Amino acid sequence: MLSQLVIIANYLHPLVSSKNHEKMDKVSLACLLNEAAHACAKANNLSLEVADLRRENAMYLEAIEVFSQKESLIKENLLVKDETLMSLYAMMAKLEAQI
Repeated sequence: MLSQLVIIANYLHPLVSSKNHEKMDKVSLACLLNEAAHACAKANNLSLEVADLRRENAMYLEAIEVFSQKESLIKENLLVKDETLMSLYAMMAKLEAQI
């Protein structure tokens, strides 16, 4: 039966680029396992950073959506005010015409 280190080395061997196979063959199995553990820890940290960036991005997108909604409300409000002013001008013109 193969030891756990040999199983891990056999798993890692195809993952190593062909130019690094010779270096890998010269390194002890314990060292390979240590390197693999460090690589896993680094990958885990990068995964956490990506998750943080995704959450931050989602917050920015939500803020943009809120600002867009506010902008739309302001534009609608301005349009209503413009229409109201136009109605007032029309009423004033009618009143002036009657005078």
